Amino acid sequence: MGRSILIVFLKYFVGLGVLSWVAYRNWDVTLDGEQVGLSIILLRPLNGWAFACGLAACAAGVAITFFRWFVLVRAQDLPIAGRDVVRLGLIGFFFNNFLPGSVSGDLVKAAFLAREQSRRTLAIATVVLDRIIGLAGLFWLVMIFGGGLYFAGSFDSFLVNPTARLTVQSILAASSAVVATTIAVWVFLGLLSPAWLDRLEARLTRIPKIGPTIVEAVRAVRLYRQKGRFVALALGLSIVSHYVFVLGFYCGARIFNGPEQLPPLLTHLVIVPVGTTIRSLIPLPGGVGGAELGFGKLYELVGAPFSSGVLGSIGQLAIMWILGFAGFVAYQVMDLRRRR
Repeated sequence: MGRSILIVFLKYFVGLGVLSWVAYRNWDVTLDGEQVGLSIILLRPLNGWAFACGLAACAAGVAITFFRWFVLVRAQDLPIAGRDVVRLGLIGFFFNNFLPGSVSGDLVKAAFLAREQSRRTLAIATVVLDRIIGLAGLFWLVMIFGGGLYFAGSFDSFLVNPTARLTVQSILAASSAVVATTIAVWVFLGLLSPAWLDRLEARLTRIPKIGPTIVEAVRAVRLYRQKGRFVALALGLSIVSHYVFVLGFYCGARIFNGPEQLPPLLTHLVIVPVGTTIRSLIPLPGGVGGAELGFGKLYELVGAPFSSGVLGSIGQLAIMWILGFAGFVAYQVMDLRRRR
């Protein structure tokens, strides 16, 4: 236990160290005689309205993710009330932001859910699929909205820099490939005959100890494939939630920056999902440090100041940490009432 706590503190130290290094390297930067470094936070007043709007947008996005998970839980006919979905969602959201790695909260949520459910494998399967659909929704958002806006010419006035245009084109191409893969996997699952799956389950059952657990996981996948409307609804909710989170990030960036220091809001529909993916892959609490570096580079690639991307990431991180703390308090209150 002591070693685990030490590792968490070390990762906080590393993340904050990376953030400090990024701040040091980009504190005093001028472009055409204008200060575009991180020191601008000392020169400009903070935008309270942007903070309030960002907080509201991210809170709405979190609420949508809770409902998305509830849809997947109901598809498996698990006996769980809506208030318990919110309760477990809150504790999972808290740990996703404060433990190293973006899936840490999912592991905690799955453990709490399995403790309260008799069909533990199915319960855990809902958390796993929710994470997969949540990640897939990022790429669907980029392809649908970003791709549509790109081919409609909405980015033409901004993507005058060849590097910026190539960056957006590469992101759209990668997102389209991921979307095509998800569609192919879904179609493939539909091609598997019930008889073949029955034989597979029969063979898996004979595996000592872990066989029944694997079989239950396979049955969960089969059930989700048969109830495609639930999965489609969950994917739609994922796209909507990520769209709202993009708005939240933009508002977080506006806390420290004027609109002239930021890429257009529409461009954020392409770059924020990439930055969010980077944040989720960094095994540090909230992706601190590495996410700021990633967002700064993404801003730079589309022709905006590096420091604006760093400040945008810091703004979003602050909002998510505030919501995480509030969620933890709300979880404690709800759990106390449940036990009574």
